[in-house]
Amino acid sequence: MNLAHNAVRFFLGISRHYSRYGWIWMLALLIVVILTHHWKLAYNYTNSLPQTLFAIQLGQKDVERGDYVAFYPPKSATAGNEMPFVKKVVCLPGERIRTYGQQIFCEDKPVAVAKKVSLKGEPLQKIQDQLLGEDDYFVLGTHPDSFDSRYSNFGPINRCRFIGKAYPIF
Repeated sequence: MNLAHNAVRFFLGISRHYSRYGWIWMLALLIVVILTHHWKLAYNYTNSLPQTLFAIQLGQKDVERGDYVAFYPPKSATAGNEMPFVKKVVCLPGERIRTYGQQIFCEDKPVAVAKKVSLKGEPLQKIQDQLLGEDDYFVLGTHPDSFDSRYSNFGPINRCRFIGKAYPIF
């Protein structure tokens, strides 16, 4: 009898709670649905950028120099792994990439130095001189060991690979 009495009290308590605060729960649910439809969180697992957590504005593909962008890199860059990357945009469509030795320039401004060997001891091929296409972006991490557009099997990232604009949280 005590179990039945407790169950009735429990459900009456829930009923009173939802009659008073149900609108708050519905509003919270609506906010969560809207935010998850337009935003996503991304965690940086590497040292390529100093930030660890990013908010991704899904579908936002209009980026400028200095913005962070989330994207799916070419399969040649990740051995088939389809994990999204976040990098900083340093060169825009129509700009010229040039290399002198291991130094990489965008419109004659130094932007990066390419390494010859990865941390795993694998050889790395730097990107070749080129004019970026109308939807191609040169993206970099800030860490010297970041794997990014400075290497030929990564290369510039086409806008069609963008997931959205990224905003560092911490």
